[in-house]
Formats: sequence, C-alpha cells, structure tokens
Amino acid sequence: MLNKTQLQTRRCKAYALHVAGISYREIAAALGVSVGTAFNDVNAMASELHERFMLREERRIQVHLSRIAKIIFANWQAAMAGSEKAAGVFLEALRQEAELLGLTARAKAEIDFLGRIKEAIERQAAKRGLSEEDKERAIAEAERIFGRRS
Repeated sequence: MLNKTQLQTRRCKAYALHVAGISYREIAAALGVSVGTAFNDVNAMASELHERFMLREERRIQVHLSRIAKIIFANWQAAMAGSEKAAGVFLEALRQEAELLGLTARAKAEIDFLGRIKEAIERQAAKRGLSEEDKERAIAEAERIFGRRS
C-alpha cells in the first residue's frame, strides 16, 4: 500500500506521461500498475489540477471584486457631489465589476435595444417633421425609461 506522498508522486508521473502523449497501456507498464490504475491516476491528477486552478481563479476574482468595491466606496460621495473625475473613476469601477460578474453581455443587449429605439425616434421625427428639440426630448425620455433598467 502506498502512502499519500507516493500515490501523489505516481499520479504526477502518470499525468506527465499522458500529457506527453503516452498511451495508458504504456503508462501502466512504466509505472508497474494496471491500465485501469494508470487511467484513474491520470484522471485524479487532472481533476486535482483543475480544482486548484478553479479555486485560484475564484480567489483572484474575489480579490478584484473587493478592490473594486473599495474604489466604488471611496469615490461615491465625491461623484454624487459633482466631481467629474470621481464620477469617471466610479463608472469605470462599475464597468469592471460588471465585466468580472459576467453582466456585460446583458448590458450590451440593452444598449443595442436603446440604440434601436433611438433610431426609430429619429426616423419618426424626420417622417413627421418634428423639431430638433422635440426629437431630443423624446430620445431623453427613452433613455430615462430604457437606459436605466436593472
């Protein structure tokens, strides 16, 4: 019976051989185990590496989200008080947060929807001979209604 370190070493060797393109039969012969054990060792190591990678990525994302939250918090009051610089930093932090959380695809769809509404308003304004002021008012109202959906 192998101890934990020996088992891990064998699995590492099996995985390395597999990555190098060696067949399970050849891995088994090289390590003195059955083909089934060679297969299980390769898959166990692949699963462990995948899990380690995923945990590391999740930790990295959490660190970034924490930093972004601090930036948002630090700039909120100044942005609300009218600071353009703070508002820019605040909005960029929100954009990065949305991207990390996978929300950008939905936002792009909503932007496309709003863009189509604006185009329709412009076509109707031209067709009906509306003033530039009325057209802009209609576009602003569409942005108010559709541009801030959650």
